[in-house]
Amino acid sequence: LHDVLGNLSEWVEDWYNTSYEGAPMDGRAWTTADCPRRVIRGGNWSHSPVGVRSANRNGDPPSLRNMIVGFRVARTLP
Repeated sequence: LHDVLGNLSEWVEDWYNTSYEGAPMDGRAWTTADCPRRVIRGGNWSHSPVGVRSANRNGDPPSLRNMIVGFRVARTLP
């Protein structure tokens, strides 16, 4: 993969929780939360270099719209 960090922060399927306690252990998305925010991962062009990494994790309401948060379209290949 090339050029996957630094363009936009990405919405993911998980709901935001303050810790990983109780998170699914099999890689499934966490579909319950203690607050009404969704997870945004990675950094974007407005972040410092330390923030442009896939482990960077924040939570915002699903209604958030701006020019630095987006999503990645993906599909499973046969």
